[in-house]
Amino acid sequence: MKLTAAQIGFIDNYLKNSGINYIDIRYEMVDHIATDLETKFADCEKSVLQDEDFQNYFKVYMAKNKAQFLTSNKQFAKTARMRAFKLILKNIVRPTSLLLTPLLFIILYKAIAMAGLETVKDILHITYTVLLIAVVLFDKINYKTKTEKFSVVDKMISGCLIGIYVVFVFIRPDKIISDSLWLSVYYTLFIAFITTGAITLLLLSAKYKKQYE
Repeated sequence: MKLTAAQIGFIDNYLKNSGINYIDIRYEMVDHIATDLETKFADCEKSVLQDEDFQNYFKVYMAKNKAQFLTSNKQFAKTARMRAFKLILKNIVRPTSLLLTPLLFIILYKAIAMAGLETVKDILHITYTVLLIAVVLFDKINYKTKTEKFSVVDKMISGCLIGIYVVFVFIRPDKIISDSLWLSVYYTLFIAFITTGAITLLLLSAKYKKQYE
């Protein structure tokens, strides 16, 4: 026996009204609760559980488990982040990524040879600065408009900002690495990782939105 789309939406709205604001954490919780409820009525002869029966059992279920769910945000967030991390790894080894990464390296290496190392550095630094400003503005606008939020997105954005700040302000690989070949390798890997992360966020966002349509 499976829960209906309306019943799944009812669970989601209940969790949202209970203060579970991140949609990906709610996704994990809804999936967990729905599985428990479906298991409870696995032997039911009906293929669809009536709304009245569903709501009565759901009230009893949440009376016993609500406190646990509200204090389990970190565990569900960890599950969501692991799902995102696995998707990033999956995207990194996709044939398209494996083909584009060497191409990106060749373009960067040729650009350094033709335009000079300092020129390429300046262009990349400007690009990273614009990207960081765009990410920060997106995060602020998204927060003020109170649209649906993803814990994975928030964590990845903050992690990306911190990582880029540490690399370009404190470590400064472009100051340490003088060889154009290895600098091209570094920039290629960095850009590939950023691009893969952005694609992953878009895929996750589309997946979760589709889940609640």
